[in-house]
Amino acid sequence: MKNQYAAALNRRNLRKLTIKVTPQTAYNLHRLADMGNIPVGHVVDKLMRDRMVELKEAVRRG
Repeated sequence: MKNQYAAALNRRNLRKLTIKVTPQTAYNLHRLADMGNIPVGHVVDKLMRDRMVELKEAVRRG
């Protein structure tokens, strides 16, 4: 599974980002990463994408 992510990373246009979170948030991010067997950065990316989809749908609804 990690080989798939390595291959995908080579094809993506990425930026390095450092974020500060509370210990509780860090713990929960690591839990989600472990559950999905993905890196923490991918968890943050997925959460952000989901949130942006929700916001766009809310704007469309008015």
